[in-house]
Amino acid sequence: MESIGRLLQSLRLKKNLTLEHVSKQTNIATYLLEALEADDFTKLPASTFTKGFITSYAKVVGLSPQRALAIFRRDFAVSQSGKIMPKGLAKPLDKETVVTSKWLVVLGIVILLLGFGGYIFFQLRNYSLPPSIDMTRPKPNTVVKGPIVPVKGFVSADSSVYVNSQVVEVFPTGEFQATVQLSPGNQTITVKAIDSNSKQSELLIPVYVVDK
Repeated sequence: MESIGRLLQSLRLKKNLTLEHVSKQTNIATYLLEALEADDFTKLPASTFTKGFITSYAKVVGLSPQRALAIFRRDFAVSQSGKIMPKGLAKPLDKETVVTSKWLVVLGIVILLLGFGGYIFFQLRNYSLPPSIDMTRPKPNTVVKGPIVPVKGFVSADSSVYVNSQVVEVFPTGEFQATVQLSPGNQTITVKAIDSNSKQSELLIPVYVVDK
């Protein structure tokens, strides 16, 4: 069975589409598309954004987004820290184990209660937490070429982004891109995200700027 990355690549090649074409259609950088096709999730952002990438890519190559995400969930799991990793094989049950209908009912009720409790917990957690900011470039404490410095990253859904107090467009995938003009020397780039509940996050990125 093909993994989600290989399947997307296969469908793209059948349609004679280049990565650059898919990038323009989805607003996803080509290096991220390459990582997705290679199932190299270490080079991709948090699972929420990656699922958005899969959905957008699937639409371009004519694959049902629901099926694409189902294939992704079949082969990969998301850790508590949000990292994506291959799903391990489940340990088989003992053949002599017998589960009665009574315990199945009890187990079903417990699962429903846990699911409902988990849903409430995550809803409250998402409401109370400020939006996340995941920077791809520049990285903190790095040397960058100026005076025009590109700034790229990802934010939580429904968030507005400001880079050095300037409003920046956010794509449906959560990705944002901007450029800032910085003088040579030690500089700090300020990235602020504000979600629909007016929760704010601010990230300070110290860099050292050199002339090209």
